Amino acid sequence: GRLDLAFLYGDTPEPSLHKRALLDERLALVTGPGHTALPKTITLPRVAAHALVLPSREHGLRRIIDEACDATGLSLQVVAEIDSLPNVKRAVAVGIGATILPLAAVAEEVAEGRLRAATITDARMLRRLVLATSANRPSTVAATAVQALAARLIEQMVRAGAWPGKWVATGG
Repeated sequence: GRLDLAFLYGDTPEPSLHKRALLDERLALVTGPGHTALPKTITLPRVAAHALVLPSREHGLRRIIDEACDATGLSLQVVAEIDSLPNVKRAVAVGIGATILPLAAVAEEVAEGRLRAATITDARMLRRLVLATSANRPSTVAATAVQALAARLIEQMVRAGAWPGKWVATGG
């Protein structure tokens, strides 16, 4: 009850929160620069052939990955579990393994050639960004204005390609 808004991943209903879906991010296989060239897209079974550095099982991103793999009967080769995004990217860059992340998380490194990425084609391999507000207390005029501005800025980033994702928000 102390925050006016938060950006969260996942639109699972929570009684204390109103959630407005903003965008869906496709997940990608991310490898180091020394790895063989990647295609633009890759299937989940081909991802499973890679040694992976992933977050721990409690992490929201890992839950998405595990649920998609469980649904298809795939087992992953997890060589390390690291919950820190900068450390995951460092581990991948030095060749410990590949990882699975949203393209937005590695866009700069991919553009600079420090990492490589291939979008995973499986429809379950996506992450939803939501704007969450309290269901238990009224919003102020200022908080409502900030929510609208933040949503507009994110939408502009998505439409301009600065935030790789699909804008899914409707209404205000």
